[in-house]
Amino acid sequence: MKNVFRNVSIFFIASLLLVACSDDDAKTSESQTETSIVLKGNPQSNLEIYYHEMLESQSYKDFDLKMKVFVDNLHAEEYDLYTLEDQEGLKKWLRENISTTTFIDYPDAEKQLDELETSYLAVFSENENFFKETVDNPDFREQLIGVIGSPFNPIDTPPVTPYDNCVFECINDAVACDRSARSNYAAGIGASGVSSFFNPIIAAAAAVYATVVYNNAQRTCVRALNRCKNAC
Repeated sequence: MKNVFRNVSIFFIASLLLVACSDDDAKTSESQTETSIVLKGNPQSNLEIYYHEMLESQSYKDFDLKMKVFVDNLHAEEYDLYTLEDQEGLKKWLRENISTTTFIDYPDAEKQLDELETSYLAVFSENENFFKETVDNPDFREQLIGVIGSPFNPIDTPPVTPYDNCVFECINDAVACDRSARSNYAAGIGASGVSSFFNPIIAAAAAVYATVVYNNAQRTCVRALNRCKNAC
């Protein structure tokens, strides 16, 4: 996947879980099955088609480049930005923690946020089919959780023995962390999608916030996994 979502390695964490599983462990097998179902999604769903069309649209690619720069400057992997609740909460956090970021100053961070919101207005306009699903599809959130990300490739992941219980627990925690991040993101995008048909400016701010939180959470999950494995 060419966007930020695809580039972050958290989805490979799930493949590590599958590699680590053994048939002799019923609990592990159950976890493997659940994770596989969640990540694969339904390849025939309109939502999946529209989602990937959105990711490949020029408006989203432009937005994604700006988002990557913003999150790179944020350096907030130690924080759960989801607790900030909305864009205003994020701006307050930036004002109070600007010295821990690599933004020039708070006005620089705010300017980048404004540019992200403007970019997302174009995403709304170019990808109406996807956002219409937020209104028409009652299972939008759960389906989107399943289609976010790319098919994982076990060949690209380091081996983990089924008997390394410490590392296995680290991976379990990382998969749960990723699931929570995707769930929160799907809820945020769903709400902003509905709002986009009534107040696109407010909806764009909500979508940007959800995307910032999601990308930051992915990095947090990866950092936590690395720390946990190093402590084993």
